[in-house]
Amino acid sequence: MPVEVDERPLAELAAAVWRLHRKVQDGPLHRHVLGVGDALAALGVQIHEYDGLAYTAGLQLRVLAFQPTAGLEAERVLETVGPAVTLRGSLIRMGEVIVGIPEDAPGEDR
Repeated sequence: MPVEVDERPLAELAAAVWRLHRKVQDGPLHRHVLGVGDALAALGVQIHEYDGLAYTAGLQLRVLAFQPTAGLEAERVLETVGPAVTLRGSLIRMGEVIVGIPEDAPGEDR
């Protein structure tokens, strides 16, 4: 039987675990962070980051900036600033990203 939880604090907890995981990549603390992530996953919480993925306008992401970037041929997520979080497949926190665009892209209203 699914446990009823308040989605907002759960989403913020998941985002905090994601930020901590990005800062602590090895050592004993890393194992504990992974353990918290596993516990969240057991509750049906999934944390999504988008670094390096192709960007399309239909994604449920909040774009914080479009940044002209050398070497890009298409729009691509340069950095996940905040992860998207889903609970049992439903979005409870929208991801926040910075999107790279080709340097020679024609100016568009964004």
